[in-house]
Amino acid sequence: ICVLVYYAAWLAYYQGAANAFVIGGLALPPCLAFLFYALSRGNVPALVPACLFTVCHVISAAYSFLF
Repeated sequence: ICVLVYYAAWLAYYQGAANAFVIGGLALPPCLAFLFYALSRGNVPALVPACLFTVCHVISAAYSFLF
């Protein structure tokens, strides 16, 4: 599901839509894939860097493309 949302966001982005919804669709799904994978494998130590990556990635995307 994360990959499909990610591809749909890229498609929308290349069609000229660069709003908050599209940028969020480019920033969040890869991070959620890392988080879901760590959770599914029971890899608790991997959750810390995945959460940090998520926060930094979303802030970076918002700062670069929205503000």
